[in-house]
Amino acid sequence: MKNNKKNIPSYWIYVIVIGTVLGVALGLWLGSPLNEEGLQMNLDTVWHILLWVLFATLLHECGHLIAGFLSGYRFISFRLLNIALVKINGSYKFQWQKMNGGIGQCLMAPNFEYRDNFPFVFYNMGGVFMNTALIIVCLALFVCNGGVNKSFLLSGILVNFVFALMNALPLKAFANDGFMVKTVSKTQACKKAYYTQLAATADMLDGKTFSQMSEKFFDFGVQDAQYPLVCNALYMQYCFLVSKGQSGAASNFIKELFENKNVMPENYANTVSVEYFNNLVLFKDDRHTAALVYNDFDITVKNAVSRLPSSFTLIAKICVNMLSKHDDRQYAVDCMLVQKLLEHMPNKAEAEYLSTLFSCAKQRYRQAEPSPFEI
Repeated sequence: MKNNKKNIPSYWIYVIVIGTVLGVALGLWLGSPLNEEGLQMNLDTVWHILLWVLFATLLHECGHLIAGFLSGYRFISFRLLNIALVKINGSYKFQWQKMNGGIGQCLMAPNFEYRDNFPFVFYNMGGVFMNTALIIVCLALFVCNGGVNKSFLLSGILVNFVFALMNALPLKAFANDGFMVKTVSKTQACKKAYYTQLAATADMLDGKTFSQMSEKFFDFGVQDAQYPLVCNALYMQYCFLVSKGQSGAASNFIKELFENKNVMPENYANTVSVEYFNNLVLFKDDRHTAALVYNDFDITVKNAVSRLPSSFTLIAKICVNMLSKHDDRQYAVDCMLVQKLLEHMPNKAEAEYLSTLFSCAKQRYRQAEPSPFEI
């Protein structure tokens, strides 16, 4: 049973504390005799802060880039606002990418074999180190009276302090650098899952499918399935087995994941449940057990199957149709949606996986007898 007690999220406590400290510090500074030629709350200061937000973001991501190169990583992509520089098949290309929660991002992949002590802390904290270095530079110029506008320098100190603090503190809601280091550090399985995620992302951007990826990426067990990083790696492992045509191994693996879904975060548990249902219909042809599994879904999962236009839920919708009403008109509509999804899917690995499910679903639908189950 879920705990309905509403608590204040921890990240809001961080935000309130940081905001209070900065507010008090600014108030004291603005009223201090030391501020005669420094920070003034006027339009120039606003522009200085906005410029520093962009500049601090750029250098924060450059910090990840430098730390990554020094740690043995290779370049994947670098984004500021909606403009991204991406390395695809050895060539660098500029792309227009929609922002997804942050105004900057640097992605790199390990250019070395996995080892238990592989470097991930320095790479993830490179941005924080860069922002800290900028604070020191601005403070030195301010103290030495280096001829730079003091309002600009103080704005830089303020913005970079916020950037460094908000990325160093492990904030789950923001999935920031500190939180990533904390998450990866939990277990060896989390470290390997993080390595696999970075390596697989690089392969996907290079246009590789799951079946073209190295098998050594995907040898996880379910013992650490309570961690989201491991759950993500486990799901990719299932996609890999399906895409490689190893239906027997894939069926055994998804069954094991389904039997351990209660320890997983809810979103992964729901995904595993739907994929297990799909697998029972498509690869095991066990329609009786599939109907029992589907009838045991809660209303959230059933609504996702009927309304969410994602790859595995559309396949599940076709499976539900073939197990129950066998509506050929609905089947044609669902097939059209899957085909459109395949045509506009830039990720070849996901497209290969969906194509495998879709091909099997069409074959099973043609073999299914009308209305065999009440679901």
